[in-house]
Amino acid sequence: MNSRRQVLLTAGVLVTAPLRAADALPMPDGGRPWRIGWLNGAAGPDDLGVKATVDVVVGALRAKGWQRQLHYVLEMRFAGGDPHGIAALADELIRWHPDVLYGLETAAVTLASKTRTIPIVMATSIDPVAAGLVRSLAAPGTNVTGMTGQGAEVVVKQVELLNELVPNARRIALLFDRLGPGSAEALRYAEQAAQAKGLTLMQAPVTDSASVGSNVRRMQAEHVGGVVLFPSPRVQRLAGDIGFELQGARLPIVGGGAVVHPDLVRVADYGQDFADQFRQSADYIDRILRGAKPADLPVRQATRFVLSVNVNAARELGITVPAMILLRADKVIE
Repeated sequence: MNSRRQVLLTAGVLVTAPLRAADALPMPDGGRPWRIGWLNGAAGPDDLGVKATVDVVVGALRAKGWQRQLHYVLEMRFAGGDPHGIAALADELIRWHPDVLYGLETAAVTLASKTRTIPIVMATSIDPVAAGLVRSLAAPGTNVTGMTGQGAEVVVKQVELLNELVPNARRIALLFDRLGPGSAEALRYAEQAAQAKGLTLMQAPVTDSASVGSNVRRMQAEHVGGVVLFPSPRVQRLAGDIGFELQGARLPIVGGGAVVHPDLVRVADYGQDFADQFRQSADYIDRILRGAKPADLPVRQATRFVLSVNVNAARELGITVPAMILLRADKVIE
């Protein structure tokens, strides 16, 4: 009898085990799906990369047992780089009474300024301590937690990368938005990196389409050999103008990160692995829905970085990509 009981118990465990992950998912009172509000300050709903980002997060949640529409619903708002419209969109999401808010880049700052009670998961390159989102990375102590990158620091690698690609250039430019998150730090890092390489750095701050054109004309007049692009919501909104002007001036672009636009062809980029960052941020959503408090969940820093090289774009500009860069590259576009 004891042996028979053990066999039945074992069989029962084997049969029910695959269902436990889904069965164990906590649900709000009344059995309604959880509500996740997603705010993206930089992108628009039709921007390239948006669907891929959503797919990564939804896929990571699915791997933990969460099925969209069944266990949670996702309400999304996109500011498209409009600094004035993002606050109103944040208010819309909060009026929806979400259980968790998800903020990309500057959206996390906007959401945190609107609520101190709704849990906020961030996926951002902003320094959350400097921005006042958390008290420390190890112990956030607020309603905000998630992933943070190293947006400003990677500018050093991008300056070095541009120097390897155009070794004869004595002057390079940093194209950025002075009001963008992390821009002051990025400028400082870029100036230090350029000085270490014996380069002169031209500051090219952009505010609108006209400023993009005037900066590119100044680059040509000052014989700039290449451009490091530091992303921000405003830079993303101006990406089409930036690509058009720099392509016309035949100036190579390095950097840009998450800035996606068909007219913005970069010769190379080095930065955090955004797909990995989004996957990890989904882990925070999972843990909060299961009862964890954002104040107790340490903020994680990006640990995976990707070097991509566009050999075709380089060739069109008369640049021969050094073999050592190709050997180091994680992604090569032929």
